[in-house]
Amino acid sequence: MGNLNSANSFISSLLLLRSEREICHSAVDQAFEMVGGQTIGLYTGDQEFFELAAKCGRSVLPRRICASDCIAALIGKVSTTKGRLQCQHRPHGSACIPIVGAAKVLGIILITGEPPQRAIRRLCVLAEQVGLSLVWSRKQSRLQVEASTDYLTGLPNRRQFDLVVNSELARAVRFHTPTALLLLDVDHFKRYNDTNGHDAGDDVLRNVGGFLQGHTRRIDTAARWGGEEFAIVLPNTEVSDAFARGELLRKRFKALFQHRTPALTVSIGVSGVPFSGSTLSELLRSADAALYRAKTTRDRTELGDGSVLVPGTELQQQTLHSPVEGEAL
Repeated sequence: MGNLNSANSFISSLLLLRSEREICHSAVDQAFEMVGGQTIGLYTGDQEFFELAAKCGRSVLPRRICASDCIAALIGKVSTTKGRLQCQHRPHGSACIPIVGAAKVLGIILITGEPPQRAIRRLCVLAEQVGLSLVWSRKQSRLQVEASTDYLTGLPNRRQFDLVVNSELARAVRFHTPTALLLLDVDHFKRYNDTNGHDAGDDVLRNVGGFLQGHTRRIDTAARWGGEEFAIVLPNTEVSDAFARGELLRKRFKALFQHRTPALTVSIGVSGVPFSGSTLSELLRSADAALYRAKTTRDRTELGDGSVLVPGTELQQQTLHSPVEGEAL
């Protein structure tokens, strides 16, 4: 009775785990104790393939199982060597227990050897709870992504961007490394929206999101700032290099969007650490002022005034406005 209560307590605790990795590894550890040391593998995946997510024991298990080769996955019931139908994937003398959640087979638990019926019943209870936990974890992950992503462009939203920028700024200050910020505003967007309708305007914003995703580095984060404004944080980037990147973005944007009616261009304001300060508010103030100046003529990149200048950060204006055509992002 004590072991059963302990198992039930553990099974209930699975719901408290947040990640799939935690759920799978904790479940495998418990299942290993239930079957007395036989090798256990927990597989998760889609309707076609299941990948080995966690394992405990010495026996070699396949890294991937085709769902069509697993009777437990096909019928959603326990499959053992005593059954009429046999799994094609498993070693001789093993059992498969389906992990079901939201009326779908989310994975399987594979046990080498033939566990006693009592152990199989307990493993079925465990598999049921793992299924519920995986559904819950995936739902929470989906909600977290939705809460941090702009639904129209697929880019991080402003809330998520603020978290990323503050983290990058803290790292920049701690390790004395440069970080830059670009604020971008699509020129003539209101006129385009009024002329072509909101659906056409939404299509432009989606295309801008794709453009930024395709023209930034992996370490950069591009986000929708609001309306037709976007922002990019560039870690480990001097403000002069960020200006050059902004210029290249502006020219490539113009080449891509200038054939629309009315033609669309982009204005960009640039700031950075340590040139403009070290806090998000300081960088935003500097980049926003630069963007305001750029918007006076449009289709322009402007550098924010340096509120904090330290030796070595003075910038030559002629260098910032030199041609950057052909430079790779």
